[in-house]
Amino acid sequence: MAINVKVSSGPKISALIPTVTQQRVAAATVFQGASNSDAAAQAAFTQANSAYMQANSAYAHANTSIQITGGEITGNLTVDGQIYGNVAVIDAGTF
Repeated sequence: MAINVKVSSGPKISALIPTVTQQRVAAATVFQGASNSDAAAQAAFTQANSAYMQANSAYAHANTSIQITGGEITGNLTVDGQIYGNVAVIDAGTF
């Protein structure tokens, strides 16, 4: 049985090797750039998440603090320590 092989007149394989090598290098460069972008995005996410948690903590703390610029306090107030600044005591009971 005879096998017929038809050879086209395209470029030789040895001529394609530099092109394939260049494409492989280009693909590796793109992959490295994407990896670097992913690492930068992860770092930015971590920093933003940390800032979010810090802001929530400050918000929670502010909601348990006395207003600095006036306002009213209803109910009991216990001070453990000293009070500094301009303090006026009205209708004070026992100290």
